[in-house]
Amino acid sequence: MNDLSGSALGPYQLKTIIGKGGMATVYRAYQPSMDRDVAIKILAPDLTHDPEFIARFEREAQIIAGLQHPNILTVYDFGRANGLMYLVMRLMEGGNLARELKRGAMGPERALRLARQIAAALDHAHRRGIVHRDLKPTNVLLDDQDNAYLTDFGIAKMITGTPAAGLTMTGTVMGTPTYMAPEQWRSEPVDGRTDVYALGIILYQMLVGQVPFHAETPHGLMYQHLDAKPPAPRSVRPDLPPSLEPVLGKALAKHRDNRYASASDVVRDLEHVFQSPQRLPEESRIDLPPARPPRTLDDDLHDEMVEEELLAMAGEDEGADLEATLPPTAPQPSYDPPQPTIQSPVRVAPPPPYQPPIQGPQPGSTPPPQWPGGVYTGPVSESIEPYREPARGENPVGGIWMVAAVVLSLIAIIAIAVLGMVLLSGDETPAEPTAPPTQTDVPTPTTDPALRPNVFITAPYDNAAVELGGAVQIEFSASAQGGVTRVELRRFGQVLDVIEAGSVPTFQGWFTYYPDSTGPHTLEIVARSGDVESLPAHLTIQVR
Repeated sequence: MNDLSGSALGPYQLKTIIGKGGMATVYRAYQPSMDRDVAIKILAPDLTHDPEFIARFEREAQIIAGLQHPNILTVYDFGRANGLMYLVMRLMEGGNLARELKRGAMGPERALRLARQIAAALDHAHRRGIVHRDLKPTNVLLDDQDNAYLTDFGIAKMITGTPAAGLTMTGTVMGTPTYMAPEQWRSEPVDGRTDVYALGIILYQMLVGQVPFHAETPHGLMYQHLDAKPPAPRSVRPDLPPSLEPVLGKALAKHRDNRYASASDVVRDLEHVFQSPQRLPEESRIDLPPARPPRTLDDDLHDEMVEEELLAMAGEDEGADLEATLPPTAPQPSYDPPQPTIQSPVRVAPPPPYQPPIQGPQPGSTPPPQWPGGVYTGPVSESIEPYREPARGENPVGGIWMVAAVVLSLIAIIAIAVLGMVLLSGDETPAEPTAPPTQTDVPTPTTDPALRPNVFITAPYDNAAVELGGAVQIEFSASAQGGVTRVELRRFGQVLDVIEAGSVPTFQGWFTYYPDSTGPHTLEIVARSGDVESLPAHLTIQVR
């Protein structure tokens, strides 16, 4: 891009270049309507030829401008002029964190203060479903009071997939290699924990004085981010506390599920590392009993009276034990302590041999109640009467014969009734048996799993928190062997929005959803290939 210093861009007057990268150039500019200097980031002209990028830029710029936080650089305006696209931001005079890190490691106090501000800005964006994707020291600006401000939210997302970037819609890798999380190298979906990984790299650099991974080529750097363990901080700076290593190790975990859930969780544990005393075991404080007050003359007189009373009441055998023990005043014979001896073990009589319990009644015990068929050895409940022999004159079999007679009578009645029905119907011509109706098997249509489209949601992450009244951009990626023809956004089974894909093998896009009430909103995205639907991809957002 040619130097545009001294020219006008819309209502702004460009002064000098204050920063330049591969995809954008930053100018110091003057805004006459507000009588102030601002920073204008002008994107590379090659990007403005893509209509899809222009639509993405305008959508992302609106979302970024809605991020209002003390540690996020304010976006004043955005637009197009002279065939260029630009963002207007607050002008920062204090440089950036990358310039500060060139001087080496920071002290823990300053590193903690900047880390709190960066983490607060990240958490604010993550609660709104926005991931930075390209967090690095050059995107952390500083003011004259040494306060941190995050910038370039969404810039990497805007450029993703544009022809000018030399990237395709699938397999896109965006970010700065030194600070990229493993999932970015693998072209997987990202979420807030991707920014937590980049924050861990920055914290390592601020405290240790260097980044954990080095390589001559991006390819070599990729393998270190995917497989290598970061060097222990104390191997570079022995003065750092040993409890720092597990905190940075968790922030730089290779799998997102093993990392901190939020940036503030990293800073919380980091504060505990530097604010808690690093005490060795032998330095631990021991709670001693309080010192006794100095003795007085009255205390001595009281003790002498007590001793005299005890000696007067003691017997001959107790007097020697109650006499005071004083230090010797004359030479004493040498004392040889007795040699320790091994005492004989105390003999304990062995337990008697095990005797199995004797079944049956014991002498002197009450015999168990007699039951028909043998002796019942289980517990006897008070509600169950023991079996008794029938009294003389009772016939226990008579009741059984009576029941049998009633049953036989009922069987005979039923048999006579059935026989009568058969004889009455004997004169009638038996009807010809009708064949059961034949049922024609209707083939059930089935869908070949290979022809079913696939769709998954790439952003925002599930259960992202959003504010009522704001817009939520739901990004997705769909593919189908027969081509994706249509993608639908649904809620409660009703279609809210539709995108006609035009029968392409792979399609990436987004829906804009405007929540109308607080609480959880569960949405579905379904891709179609002709008449074949994909399984729905679900997303829940928490509206506050």
